[in-house]
Formats: sequence, C-alpha cells, structure tokens
Amino acid sequence: MAEANQQLLKLGPYVMGRVRRGVVGDSRYARRLRSAIHDAAHDPDHRPVLISGEPGLGKDNLAALIHYGSDQRRQLLLRFNHRDLQGPAGALLCELGDSTVLINGFDQIDSPLRQMLIAMARGEVNTFHGRMLFTSEASQPDLDGITVLIRVPPLRVRRSDLGDWLRYHVRL
Repeated sequence: MAEANQQLLKLGPYVMGRVRRGVVGDSRYARRLRSAIHDAAHDPDHRPVLISGEPGLGKDNLAALIHYGSDQRRQLLLRFNHRDLQGPAGALLCELGDSTVLINGFDQIDSPLRQMLIAMARGEVNTFHGRMLFTSEASQPDLDGITVLIRVPPLRVRRSDLGDWLRYHVRL
C-alpha cells in the first residue's frame, strides 16, 4: 500500500483534472470536431489518438474530452509535455498501468523515446495497459496506422464560430 501511495505522489504533478470547455461553435468544422471527439471517446477498442493542429487550439483539452467522455474516465489521465519526459517522469512511463496517457508535443520528442511511446501505443509494453493520446502541431508519419487522427482546424478557418468564442470568453 505504501508503494502505491509513493507511485501516486510521483504522478501527482502530471494528473490532468477536469475539462475546461467543450468545442465552441456551430460551424460544420466544429460539428465535425465534436463528432470525431465523440467517436474517439466511444471507440470500443480504445485505439490511440493523435490530435494535430496549430498551437493555441486547446488540443490537450480535446484529449481530456475524449478521456472523460469514455468508459475509462475513472482511470487517471496523465499529461506529459515533451520536456517532462526528458527528466524523471520518463522513467515512470512504463509503470502507468491502466492510466490514460496524454503526450503533449509528440512532434518535439527525440527518436529513442518516440519509439518507446509508439510501442506503448501498440500495446507492446507489458506493464502498460492504458490508452495513449498524443498532440502535435502536424501529422506524424510514424503514428500513421496506429492512431486515430483528429485534425483541429484553426479559428481563422472557422470564422462563423468567432462570435460564439467571444460570447464564451466574455461569460468567463
């Protein structure tokens, strides 16, 4: 029991809490994005997901929507930035059990670590049985065929959603 508590203490800084918001807007892009998130959340195979798009689009929040919308929502959602994985957090990766792991900034991770994360996503790491979620600014060819790809359109493409975005942020 003490060992489990120590493990939880180590993971504490990486636990991702509640979702900040859903997908704001009613454009066809926003509807498609909501549909893709819903489909990924309800995927019976819990396939890994890559969420790609420009910086500032809230890709980590969308990953949280997938996790908390799934039947795995009672498991931990752990968020690691590419910088976190260079330090002591990298050693924790293989010991995460059934947790959902969000790797934020996959496109900025060095090759040896990328290969380990890909192995985790494929289910090739015996000590990890959770789900992998990745974010990146661009699609990642080495994740093709392994992940479900969700592309997040920038707000400049979703101009009809701007009014909804403004109203949402004014209400906050």
